Amino acid sequence: MNEIPDTLNYMIAGYILFGAGILGYITSLVVRWKKIIRQKNEQLCHNSIARHQQ
Repeated sequence: MNEIPDTLNYMIAGYILFGAGILGYITSLVVRWKKIIRQKNEQLCHNSIARHQQ
């Protein structure tokens, strides 16, 4: 009878790659979210300054 191949290392590598992909995706979401918040704050500040100068 054929021996069952040991694929534990491939399973571990798959989980590591999957986890790295998820972490990369979450990191990109956080970076984009912070950029949007910063842009909104800059826009609010700019609008506030423009109102005071009128």
